[in-house]
Amino acid sequence: MVNKVEKVFISIVVFIMLFCGVFGGLIHDKYHEYIKSHKQMYCYDDIRGPERPVSVIYIESLKYKNRYLDYYRQLESGIEPYLHVPLNAIAGNDHVYVLEYTEDSLLAKVVSYLDLGPKLGGDFRKGWVYAKCLHENAWEAQKPNDDD
Repeated sequence: MVNKVEKVFISIVVFIMLFCGVFGGLIHDKYHEYIKSHKQMYCYDDIRGPERPVSVIYIESLKYKNRYLDYYRQLESGIEPYLHVPLNAIAGNDHVYVLEYTEDSLLAKVVSYLDLGPKLGGDFRKGWVYAKCLHENAWEAQKPNDDD
């Protein structure tokens, strides 16, 4: 026989499950709706030249900000440096949603949704990218010269 404490416990568990089932989905949908309401830009690194765009490495935490910015400063000065942070990438030319900028506007917090189709699913990535790697338009691959 179930005593009063067990009945209360079971009732609370059932209530929590129903609450999460109903409101969890709504919260999830509203969160992604909020993200998609932000400005959409394209994320690629063309610092080596517009004919050589590459995928962007992003950082998940601002604790790597100084190393990350040093990497890009060296890259802009013509040095091909090493990046000493955990490596995470946003696919080249992938669009992202820009959520905010750091106080100095050097980094932007972005979200990327990567859709790999119905069999492979998708991916949700959130992190900080060098603001100069954000572009209004997707990059276009160089067309081969007819003279070659």
